[in-house]
Amino acid sequence: MPPARSTASHASVAFLRIPDFAQFAVAEQAQLKEQLEKIVTQAMPPVREDERIVADAPEGMAIVFLANPAAAVSLAWAVGKDSELAPSIGLAHGPVRMAPGTPPVLYGDALLAAEGAARATNPGGVSATRDFRDALSRTHPGLRRLLARVGSAIDDQGRAFEIYRADVRTAARRRTRFFASTGMIAIAILAAGFAIQALKPSPAPPPAPPVTVQAPPAEPVPGAVTFEIKPEGEIWVDGAMKGLSPPLKKVQISPGYHLIEVRSGSFPPMQTELTVGPGEEFAVTHNFVATTPPVAPVKTKSAPKPKPKAQAQSQPRAAAGATKDDSGDKGFWQKFVDWFKNGA
Repeated sequence: MPPARSTASHASVAFLRIPDFAQFAVAEQAQLKEQLEKIVTQAMPPVREDERIVADAPEGMAIVFLANPAAAVSLAWAVGKDSELAPSIGLAHGPVRMAPGTPPVLYGDALLAAEGAARATNPGGVSATRDFRDALSRTHPGLRRLLARVGSAIDDQGRAFEIYRADVRTAARRRTRFFASTGMIAIAILAAGFAIQALKPSPAPPPAPPVTVQAPPAEPVPGAVTFEIKPEGEIWVDGAMKGLSPPLKKVQISPGYHLIEVRSGSFPPMQTELTVGPGEEFAVTHNFVATTPPVAPVKTKSAPKPKPKAQAQSQPRAAAGATKDDSGDKGFWQKFVDWFKNGA
């Protein structure tokens, strides 16, 4: 719903009061008012002339805006920036009347409230009444948060009313406090999030992958060499002495190629080469005192053969319609039937 326009009897008033105006001489008062008029002329917002009234006041000026409280705030802020004159500015909203005459005379509750707000304001400051704040909220809701309540004031008729600080410095301080509080809240939320994340128990580690343990390869079945030596001899296998035979009769060796040597004192050594398979066994026989030539090693045991897998043997089924007569095996009753037929 669009905001309602103020009537001719209800308007927003900006009262510009020159500080310590009564203490100046008449000539100086005139100069101060001329200076204030120039400041107002330069700071006047773009408002049509039929929507504003500029009137002289005992200690300054009063500007009346019809249906435009935001224009009153804009003018007050612009005039308040003048640090040399630094007028005290009061803003009010309410009924305003104009008495006929030359020049016309303004009067009404809004004019008295604006003057009272200006008297309660420090030089260069801007204050507003509650009625003005409500009117500004209806036309420009976003500007309402720039008005902060600071106390109360009394007009010339002894009536008390609430005062809201509306100068730019106060608005800037409120804006700074707003952003600071917002930043602190954001930091607190982030800190709480980090604290919750730190206190949250860590997830359980994923299960370890199954470990496949491979069985060690089966050791090859060793071979063996038996010895029958006369009178005696040292047994050497691949350059390593294994013992004296007799009494040594058997030596286990790994599968593969081996050099077998038998030594006996001053007799020429007996040497032979063997390729032994897994589980194979060779017999070495040698007589150092005999005149017969040496005997070659003899394989006495071969490698074990793998056992064949057992296979189920099935008997052939008798052909359809075959009887025990076909197989030549007749039962007792069949023999009885044959005997009875032959006898008959």
